[in-house]
Amino acid sequence: MQLAFHDVMTEQPPLLPTLSEAQRAQALERFVILRPALEEGVPQTQIARTYHLPLSTVQRWIKRYREHGLIGLARQQRSDRGKPRGMPSKLVQLIDSSPDDRGREAKRLEATEL
Repeated sequence: MQLAFHDVMTEQPPLLPTLSEAQRAQALERFVILRPALEEGVPQTQIARTYHLPLSTVQRWIKRYREHGLIGLARQQRSDRGKPRGMPSKLVQLIDSSPDDRGREAKRLEATEL
C-alpha cells in the first residue's frame, strides 16, 4: 500500500499548526527524503546511502511517519529540556578522587549507589 502526502494529511487531525516553523520545515525535509521509499518502493538502504544517513534513522523516520503522519517526522522537544542532566554527585566525587582512593571508593559505591 502506498501512502501519498495528501492521504496522510486527510487521515490525521490537523496537528501541524502546533509545530514551530523550524519543526514543520524539518518534517517536510524528512518527508522529501523518505518519499521515494514510501511511494515508489525504493529500498530503505538506498535512501540511507544516498543521504548519508544510518539505516536505523531511515527506518525510525518511516515508522514514525506511518504511525503519526507528517508530524511524526518533526523533532520533538526533550522532556527534560531546561533541567540539569548531570552525573550523580557520588560519581563526580569518584571521578575527582585520586587513583588510590578510586578503587576503595568504587568498591564501596558499586553495590549500593551506582
